[in-house]
Amino acid sequence: MRPLILDISFYQDNPDTPSIIVDFDKMKESGVSGVIFRVGQATWEDKKFGEYWKNSEGKGLLRGAYWYYDNNFSPEVQAELCVSILRKYNAKLDMPLYADFEDRRDSLSFMGWEKWYRFIERIKLLSSEINIGVYSGYYYWMEYCPKTQPQRDYFGKYPFWIAQYPYESHVSEELYKQPKIPTNTWDDWTIWQVSDRGNGRFHGVESSRVDINYFNGTLDELYSKYGKPEISEPEIPEIPIPEKELRSLIINYGNKKISYEERL
Repeated sequence: MRPLILDISFYQDNPDTPSIIVDFDKMKESGVSGVIFRVGQATWEDKKFGEYWKNSEGKGLLRGAYWYYDNNFSPEVQAELCVSILRKYNAKLDMPLYADFEDRRDSLSFMGWEKWYRFIERIKLLSSEINIGVYSGYYYWMEYCPKTQPQRDYFGKYPFWIAQYPYESHVSEELYKQPKIPTNTWDDWTIWQVSDRGNGRFHGVESSRVDINYFNGTLDELYSKYGKPEISEPEIPEIPIPEKELRSLIINYGNKKISYEERL
């Protein structure tokens, strides 16, 4: 079985039910091995990233992140905001930070692989601790990717998270054999987003649907690549016991006398 990975954003939270949050314990129990959070897009932070990051700590889930690259804003501005958000929450990623390239508004000023290159290089300049990956779809990539092999090789050195939905709905992992990948850039895929119709509530989120992804390997290979996530022991709250007088009671039980102390 390929390890199951979810990706979530503020869309998985219902703002009308503020008392209900994503249940990461339930997510783990449902068979999920990792979760990828959206950090933000353009010039804004995903409003649930901080909450998700805090609440998922110690739940036994590998954690990664992605940034939706917006063609309407400078790659440097987006990269700097992304890194600042990760630092704000002290978000040490287990899995890569994926640069999400899928914006089809090709008439905007910051569309194109040269701008994607600038975004990635700015991230690397700002932080040596962040590992980069690339998220895209086959047809999008083939349409907008660099035209020369050396330029494509630059992107090909990063792990590839491919979006490809071969079926109308998600049924089981066994259906998904291999995605069609842009072999002009990558030899293989690392994560495959197979559906946006996973059972959200079963996996502990509020939305009825959630994105389903699989890692290209076994669970042991996933842990070998990214490390095994920690599971925190649940905290048992201390209940203060008021100081009370101790007294000895003698209870007659038949012909026997039982002596004990009772805390009143």
